[in-house]
Amino acid sequence: LVEDGTGGGIYVYAYQSPGGTVEGNRVGGVLGTGIQVNGYYASGVLTVSGNDLTDLGDYGIYMDSSSASQGGSVADNRIAGVGSDGIYVNTAYDSPFSVTGNSVADGTGNGINVYAYQSAGGTVEGNEVSGVLYDGIYVYGYYSSSPLSVADNTVTDSGEYWSTGIYVYA
Repeated sequence: LVEDGTGGGIYVYAYQSPGGTVEGNRVGGVLGTGIQVNGYYASGVLTVSGNDLTDLGDYGIYMDSSSASQGGSVADNRIAGVGSDGIYVNTAYDSPFSVTGNSVADGTGNGINVYAYQSAGGTVEGNEVSGVLYDGIYVYGYYSSSPLSVADNTVTDSGEYWSTGIYVYA
């Protein structure tokens, strides 16, 4: 449990690591990002799953798995009340990704934002997003080497600032 801090909640720097998991944590009332994982060139999967994040000043989950050979997975997290994107995943340069089964509510950015430029493809499936100011789900997958799947997501009450429910640029 991480509560009421002036910085971020949990930060993992996994440079060239065999992968890792951040699972089953509660973070609330911090001014920064709830969970941040930087896994440049990691050889295994980076996973953030089953976390409960509330009332954050910045991102709910920020994962950079760019150039990680097995990519990143963000699954089954509950995020409510964020000052930026609920979930942001940078998985560029031949890294696969999955963002599945998450719930994001009440944010001032995008609900889920995936930057997958030149990625090895991935999935955004089974997520629920509500009450965000910009795109409910935004996926930038230009030049991906494998298919992107965006399916079975639910977006409600979002896009107040000329945005869309689900936006995919592939």
